[in-house]
Amino acid sequence: MSEAKLTTERITKVLKDLDLHYLVDEDGDVVAPFSAEAEVYKIWFIVSLQGDLDCRVTLDRTIESDQCPRVLSMLNAWNLKCRMPKAFLRCDDNGRGRIILQHFSLLEPGVDDELLLHLLEVTIMAIGQSVTWIAGEFASLPKELGDSLGFDDLERMFHERA
Repeated sequence: MSEAKLTTERITKVLKDLDLHYLVDEDGDVVAPFSAEAEVYKIWFIVSLQGDLDCRVTLDRTIESDQCPRVLSMLNAWNLKCRMPKAFLRCDDNGRGRIILQHFSLLEPGVDDELLLHLLEVTIMAIGQSVTWIAGEFASLPKELGDSLGFDDLERMFHERA
């Protein structure tokens, strides 16, 4: 089988084959909702112009400003121990933070369909395990849904499309 450049269409085909719900946003990026250990999160599958895959994960948990130093320390420990996904804490103007995970795959030369399926399965599984770890580590932190598009909104949109 020949290798082909990665495209959004190829990503959506694999997600369909895996029977996963997803949406394509106005920028052409693919987003799929997931949950693990009561943590709700979204994986954004972003294909670069070169055909590389950037999977960015946003957790719906908002970290209050007084908890950010503790969370940042835990995420730094994760990054020292694990290669992927990388974990970040993005803070807003009010000092509250959001946990962001990023898993990047260099696929510029192209990837065949079988390898792409395997890559996405492994990436989704690794991200799920990371979120499970985060849920365990941060179980004591209060959970507030952020003001971004939430899981319920995505679910409603999926059902409207069906």
